[in-house]
Amino acid sequence: MKYEFHRQTAFSAYYTASHSFERHIHSDIEIAYCFSGQQTVIIGGTRYSLSEGEAAVIFPHQAHEYVCEKNSRGNHIALICDSGVISSVFPFIKNHIPKSALVPADKIHAETRDAFSRAIDCQNRAAVFGYALVILSGLMENLELRKTETLPDSTAARLVSYVYENYNRNITLKSISREFGMSEYYLSHVFSKCLNINFRRFLDSVRTEKAAALLNTQDLSMTQIAEQSGFYSQRTFNRAFKSIYEMTPREYKKGL
Repeated sequence: MKYEFHRQTAFSAYYTASHSFERHIHSDIEIAYCFSGQQTVIIGGTRYSLSEGEAAVIFPHQAHEYVCEKNSRGNHIALICDSGVISSVFPFIKNHIPKSALVPADKIHAETRDAFSRAIDCQNRAAVFGYALVILSGLMENLELRKTETLPDSTAARLVSYVYENYNRNITLKSISREFGMSEYYLSHVFSKCLNINFRRFLDSVRTEKAAALLNTQDLSMTQIAEQSGFYSQRTFNRAFKSIYEMTPREYKKGL
């Protein structure tokens, strides 16, 4: 599997062949667009099989994964947009999700398709952010949204916020249960039922997301990146990173 990665202020683009990528979760908006062939993406337990010219929009904190079906060949791009910046333009992303994440090819305008193609190789920050807005504007108008069952002050939302704010500390389900005054069993249930991911996997996803950002933007040693991302041993860092990104941190760094 080969990734082409372009890190910008609020916009990242991964261009790759059809592939599998294990279930993960993050605080950004992610858009999958199929240039050719097919790519399956599972969002919140719903399976979408993207064909050429189709897109799927993943809202913040929606658990999702990519699946490469047998005999499936093609190429797609995964665009990741900083929800903090994007919410200033689309404030409804904070408490809504799409009823269906799929945007059919015949609903995607030519200028939106062109923006997908241009975003891959663009190095100009202002232009890339402009493409992001063109893409999101074109797709959002075709999405029917519903309010999320978990409101901003719910336990699930509080858990997500807590982990993102404390990922670099030595947090465990036990320490969080003391902080929240709730049982470990109940919190584990919230993760598995509301977020469709277990606590350890979610924590690793957040920490490796932060590590990837540091690899892209900072000239630090692997030990420093591991420590700043919340990993207390290089071995644990390497294992978690490879589990999420299907490559070691050093391999990821070399591919930038």
